[in-house]
Order: sequence, then structure tokens, then C-alpha cells
Amino acid sequence: MRRNVATDYGIRKLEKALPDICLYWNVSKDDMLSKCRNRNLVYARHSLRYLLYQDKKLPLAEIGTLTNCDHATVLHSVNMFRILMKQDFMFNQLFAMINKKLVYNRHSTIKSKIKQVMTSDLSQKEQIEKLEDLYNENR
Repeated sequence: MRRNVATDYGIRKLEKALPDICLYWNVSKDDMLSKCRNRNLVYARHSLRYLLYQDKKLPLAEIGTLTNCDHATVLHSVNMFRILMKQDFMFNQLFAMINKKLVYNRHSTIKSKIKQVMTSDLSQKEQIEKLEDLYNENR
């Protein structure tokens, strides 16, 4: 049986993703790559494998090598993440962060834009037009 070797690219992706996932799920890096089957660790591993899978340049076998499992386990993690994303808020929120579509950031950005318009030196008519534009952009 051939053992897959992790590429430099894969190692860089893992080193970039691992701290974020560990912080999100409040687990240590060592525990993430261990064989422990604690629910929180399993969820964290599913998340990490899903995040690495999103990078289409990494094959399943390499993701498995990076996360101490085989390609079938990676595929199972990806499928479980997709299922849990539909049922669990934590996974849904993480999915939104992975795809850079956090609703919270969007709302805070809109709020800051509104504040800028309201505190600007524009006439009242111009402020109303800007606010209408913002409203129509974010509908």
C-alpha cells in the first residue's frame, strides 16, 4: 500500500486552517490530530476536513494524510459537515465564516454605512437618496 505524502501547499493550508478551527471549537491542536472520539473533537475534525476540502487543489488522500485518516474518512467528514450544517447553528455559522458571508459582518457594515451617511455634511435630500441606495443594495 502506498503512503501519501503531504505537499508543502497542503501543509501550509493545514497550518493556516488549524488555528482557526481550534479556536472556533475550543480544542487544542494536539487533540485535533489525535484519535480521541470526543464529540467536540469529532465536530472540529469534520470542520477542518471540510475547510481543507473546499480548496479544490487538495485531493482527499492528501487531506487524510494531513489529518491522520484515510480518504474515505475525509469524504465522510465532508458529508457529515454538510448534513450538520443544515441542522446545527454552530456548523451553519462556521460554514458562513468559511464562505465569508457572515450575516453579522454584513449588518455591522450596513450600520456603519448608515452612520457615515447620517453624520455626513450632505443635505437631507442627499442623505435620503444615499440611504435609499443602501436599502436597495441590501434587499
